[in-house]
Amino acid sequence: MQTRGTNGRQTTAEVTDPQAAKEARIREIFKAQWKMLSNLFPKDGETMVARAVSSAIMASRATNPKDGRRMLEAVSAEEIAEKCIACHHQGLEPGADAYLVPYGGRITIIKSPQGLIKLMFNAGWRVEARAVREGDFFEHELGPDGYVRHRKASNRREGGVTFGYAFAKHMSGGPATIDVLSRDDIDAYRAQSQQANGPMWSNNYEGAVRKTMIHRIAEYLPLPATLMTSMRQEESGGVEVTDEIMRILRENRRDAAPVAPMPETVTLTADAAREPGEEG
Repeated sequence: MQTRGTNGRQTTAEVTDPQAAKEARIREIFKAQWKMLSNLFPKDGETMVARAVSSAIMASRATNPKDGRRMLEAVSAEEIAEKCIACHHQGLEPGADAYLVPYGGRITIIKSPQGLIKLMFNAGWRVEARAVREGDFFEHELGPDGYVRHRKASNRREGGVTFGYAFAKHMSGGPATIDVLSRDDIDAYRAQSQQANGPMWSNNYEGAVRKTMIHRIAEYLPLPATLMTSMRQEESGGVEVTDEIMRILRENRRDAAPVAPMPETVTLTADAAREPGEEG
């Protein structure tokens, strides 16, 4: 992939290939703000920013399996860069712990069940959320002596979801916190969602149930205020992106002079574990 010339003008490849131009612009954004973005992370800042660059490039290349079109084709390089650095700043890996979902020309960060569990684990809580299907053995009791007993059916589990449950236990000890929802309760929560008929509920109902249960159990736990705010904003269709990140990325313009030096090339791989300038 060609990069921009020293005069900042687009290469021939970028002029003829919009995707090449977008990837070059993503690299340019990070290059101009490398040192400032590195300072957002308490340790290994340059490595984390390199991973964010790779995430942004990979996100820009992602295609819809149904029609082969790039999912973020209508989204600017600035928006992709902003949301990828926001994910990594929260400790989330785009594509695994969080999904970059386009709405018009903007991106909404949707945390996966794995991402929510990861954030709660980092806050000191071990959390598990599951869906119960027809044919499974399941019994529970709530309250101070509550319990959940769940055994999956031994045959093919093609039945519908009948319950969802979650439990959380602090790593320092103490009793577990348990919550259970019936199918009717789950569907009532779905009806309140802005994405009630979106791809999560339509294509991955069990995953949506797990995510609902994680949000539910979080309401009973003394989680950090920043984590709870982020989860509530996501439920309402928004996402928390710190003012600091937004200021750093949005102050950068195409004609702005770089504020900190960065190597001319950054190795972009699937794992993106290298520091900038490190040769492969």
